[in-house]
Order: sequence, then C-alpha cells, then structure tokens
Amino acid sequence: MNKSDFKQVKDLFTLIELLMVIAIIALMMTLLLPALSTAKRSAKKITCIGQMKQLMMASWGYANDYRGWGNCYWNANGTFYGGGQFCADGVLSYHGYLNKTPKRWKWYTQYLGMTCPEFYMPNEYKVYADYGVLGYSMNCYAGFQATNDLVTGIGAWTFNFLQVKKPVTLAIWVDGNNATFGIFTTLMNYTVGGQPVPRHLGISSNFAFVDGHVKNYTVANQNLNEIKINNL
Repeated sequence: MNKSDFKQVKDLFTLIELLMVIAIIALMMTLLLPALSTAKRSAKKITCIGQMKQLMMASWGYANDYRGWGNCYWNANGTFYGGGQFCADGVLSYHGYLNKTPKRWKWYTQYLGMTCPEFYMPNEYKVYADYGVLGYSMNCYAGFQATNDLVTGIGAWTFNFLQVKKPVTLAIWVDGNNATFGIFTTLMNYTVGGQPVPRHLGISSNFAFVDGHVKNYTVANQNLNEIKINNL
C-alpha cells in the first residue's frame, strides 16, 4: 500500500468519524428537545402563577378601597376590538391597581390587563373576540357588569371580599378566554366560554383564591371540593 492509499483510508475514517459525531448530536437533540420544551412550559406556568398572585393582590386593593366589593368585570367604555369592551384585569389597570400592559396587537390600544404566557393568540382569540381577554377570567360572582367606569351599585354582587366564609377555596381568577367564569364541572378547552382553559403543561389551569394562593389543577387532579365559585 503506497502513501496515496494511506491518505484515502485516513480521509475515509475522518468522514466516518464526522458522520458518527453528527449522528450522536442528532440523537442528543432528539432526547433533549422534549425536555427543553417541558422546561420552557413549566417556566411559563410559574410565570402565570406569579401574575395571578398580582391579580389577586390588585383585586384586594380595589376591594379594600370599595368597602370589600369587587371591581366590574366588563366595561363598555374600553377601546378593544370587537364590542368596544375591556375585561376585569383591564378594569384594574384602568383604575391603577395593575400596571398598564403595552399593547401587543394592533387592535388593542390601552388599559390591558395581564397576558398569560401560554395564551395562544390565533386560536383563543377567534372564540371570543368581543372581550379584551388575554388569558384570565374573573369569577362572575365577585364583581359586577358595568356600562361605565363608575361603581354603579352593589345589587349584582353575590359576596363581599371581607365576608368570604372560606377564602382558601373561593376562586377569583382562572386561566380563561372570557371576561368571567361561572359554574363548571371540569376543565374545559378554549372553545367553551365561561370555563377554565387548560392551556398549561399537563392539560392544566391555574386558579387564584381569595386568600392569595394560586394552585394548578389538571383534568386528572381537579378537586371540586377545593374550588368554589360562590360564598356558600
């Protein structure tokens, strides 16, 4: 075997080694990508939990200023695409209990509430485009429906924050795509209005309670004994 033959064999081994390295990298990527995706979604869920704690603090701030009564959850003087409305977290922003969120889409202008990091704009927004809902729904019994920015009365409220019997089980905020959520028996998908939306990892939703804690529930572990929507 001459020197030229040795060079060809060496080049062949180099190519085989390169292909092996590429194959190993591809295998590692295949193994790691799902884990990275899971970690990313877990981080979004944690971010959402933090935001919902802020929402609950804002709700308490409003309630303390209005003798325990919750804010309105629907406001016709908003400037949102569709029905010209904004929802509960937008109301809290308008009154200064939450920071105003910079607009993310051209049809929103001001006084946005918070956006859930798992909120998927195209799909979820198509369902209820007449509300300025970017990820969170308020308990329909905790506030009232107003046609202006003023507190118009307390006839629509079902309970007062200061008189809640079991604050650890009374949910005020959930992952949702409608202005409010009401009676439900399970976690629903985004095509159903007024229901918790299981947009998080593991087909789950976050719930914020009157006592300030936030808990994540999956379809499998949802305990309706822990989640109440009225002050019963």
